[in-house]
Amino acid sequence: MAMTWAQRLKRVFNIDIETCEQCQGPVRIIACIEDPVAIKQTGRGGFVIAPCRPLSAQN
Repeated sequence: MAMTWAQRLKRVFNIDIETCEQCQGPVRIIACIEDPVAIKQTGRGGFVIAPCRPLSAQN
């Protein structure tokens, strides 16, 4: 089975973009930006992540 970009980043660079830094909950990747100029403008390393809900709001 092929690995996703997120899985490759975690395996090779120990970067976890699938977990929210604030609440440790799961996040959803909604876009991957490949244009170097756009990546610099977003300041997010080329990924657009849907906002997560705090754990208290998930119940």
